[in-house]
Amino acid sequence: SGKGDFAEGDDPPSWNEPYYHSPNLSSFNFKGEHAWYSPNLPEEEFPDAQIAAAGIERMKNLSSQPFFIAIGFHKPHLPFVFPPKYLDFYPNGSVLLPADPYPPKGMPDIAWSDFGEIRKYKDIVKLHIADGIGKDMPDKETLDLRRAYYAATTYTDAQIGKVLTALDNLGLSENTTVLLWGDHGWQLGEHGEWCKHTNFELAARAPLIVRSPIIPESHGQVCEALVEHVDIYPTLVDIAGFEVPSGLEGFSLVPLLKNPKAPWKTAAFSQYPRAIPKGVKRDFPGDRAMGYSIRTAEWRYTEWVYFHNHTYTKDWTRRFGVELYDHRNDTGTSMTGFENVNLVNHTEYAAVVKELSDMLHAGPNSTDIHTKQEKNQADETFLM
Repeated sequence: SGKGDFAEGDDPPSWNEPYYHSPNLSSFNFKGEHAWYSPNLPEEEFPDAQIAAAGIERMKNLSSQPFFIAIGFHKPHLPFVFPPKYLDFYPNGSVLLPADPYPPKGMPDIAWSDFGEIRKYKDIVKLHIADGIGKDMPDKETLDLRRAYYAATTYTDAQIGKVLTALDNLGLSENTTVLLWGDHGWQLGEHGEWCKHTNFELAARAPLIVRSPIIPESHGQVCEALVEHVDIYPTLVDIAGFEVPSGLEGFSLVPLLKNPKAPWKTAAFSQYPRAIPKGVKRDFPGDRAMGYSIRTAEWRYTEWVYFHNHTYTKDWTRRFGVELYDHRNDTGTSMTGFENVNLVNHTEYAAVVKELSDMLHAGPNSTDIHTKQEKNQADETFLM
């Protein structure tokens, strides 16, 4: 139930019960007027609160049998809409401007996104933000949007809390595995960027929390291994006691849940598309550029290359930009201070560039990426 209805629809064959949609969802988009809004309405009228309530009712009906239920919340997706009390957690002055509001030095133009998703809202249109790399959101609006994003996130956190409380009250907590994940990261003015449409760390990194009663030694543990969204399915299959199908691109995370320091993959992959740069002739209509990014424990390396959309193939020889960012001192606790300088043309890092380029081209199926695992691919995150 909850977040869905993209181009592929609700995928009815995959579910035993019809997909739930909040009846108030469309009315809470406010016709594109506001990038953020906090209407003074009862919480139960907000779409995500309705989704939480519907999820809880379904759990009640399923509590006597094994079940899989997916509950997806919309916020903090744009527009940032939430009950007023959640903004009180972030009073004026408590949220600061980003420490690095400028594009990375030496960044190729193709790596930049013009954050059109947020610029389409009428209150942002009125700001007349200039086009071009490094365009500035005014400080006041930057602070307002950052506070609103945090408030929308806290609102969703409260809905998750309702679901987990219901799980306790139904007596299901000790025989139900809970996996909490987000589909992407978000930029809130860091590097002058907004939204998710880049290969930078803050866009590619996403939360992932697993709590399984059958692996009690994992409870409260933090794992710093690189894991990916493609690892979610085999993990749930494994925990449920089924045989993990062969041929998957991801791995069961059960070894990490049992031992956060277990040997693991050495890189994670993500990608994001762009339009072909102006002046470049397309081989076929619909062809585009694609940014392929690899994240290791110490580096992020990205190549923007020609992508044949009709065959879903890449041409590594036709590059539009390359990036290398240093994460050697990144503990994962700071949202700023990294990816401020593109080091790809610094001669002292030539060997690093060569190694990472080879790994990227070899792809996630390369044995060089893994220790004891098989194959994997897709968006990266960090396991907690």
